[in-house]
Amino acid sequence: MAEELYADPDDRTYLYIIYVETLKLQPEWDMYSGREVVCRWYIDNAQTCSDQFVLATAPVKTKFCSFVVLSTGPEDDRSRQLTMSLTGTDGELMAVAFLDLANLSRQEVLQSDEVKLESQAGTVAVAEVQSACQQRWSRAGPIVPQAEGYFVEHTADDQASHLHAYIVGGDEEVADTAGGEDTAAAEAEAARLAKEKEDQEATERKRKEEEEQRRKAEAAAADEASKKEEERRRQAAADEERAKKDAEAKAKEEEKEREREKEKEK
Repeated sequence: MAEELYADPDDRTYLYIIYVETLKLQPEWDMYSGREVVCRWYIDNAQTCSDQFVLATAPVKTKFCSFVVLSTGPEDDRSRQLTMSLTGTDGELMAVAFLDLANLSRQEVLQSDEVKLESQAGTVAVAEVQSACQQRWSRAGPIVPQAEGYFVEHTADDQASHLHAYIVGGDEEVADTAGGEDTAAAEAEAARLAKEKEDQEATERKRKEEEEQRRKAEAAAADEASKKEEERRRQAAADEERAKKDAEAKAKEEEKEREREKEKEK
């Protein structure tokens, strides 16, 4: 029997996959070729670090795959500063890049971006960064939204482990039968959660459409009532004016009748 998978009931917690596929020095920085370095990602008060690799002016595969967990509010604002650094193993900061998490992929399909790591003297290296995003799920326990973004390691997180095996592959790919069953269960649960979210969104759209139709109907009824009231007042004013004229005409006729009576008396 498959284990229970937990997700954010509000669907506002996400797992971002950030994969630095390759990194290469710019030709003018060839003096750094052969130097051992690491890359780091920073978000809020969290950071993660790559394994050591050697710089070259040709693309170097870093296999640096990171996983960021981020929870958002109802407005789904995912803007958050994401910093990438290139540092020598001796601790020298060689170059940095400043990104916005909101510009990375929000889909499960990988998005490729070219990231320039710069120093005050210019662009030192260029990284090929791939990103994707999924709804956050876990077997360990309920998802608790947090105010700040944080990293999870693929060695200690089921979702990150599954994605790392798929993206990076190699010796860490899950190949045993039990692992395959777990992966299938995870994918099935992810599909169920996606369908549930789709149904909720469809229900919300229908509710908004019905609310808009009701609002329009109420506005039309109010407009019709306003027109009828205006017509009633216009008619009342016309009747009042007509009654006034009739009264004036009657008063004049009575005055004439009195004058005729006086003439007869003479």
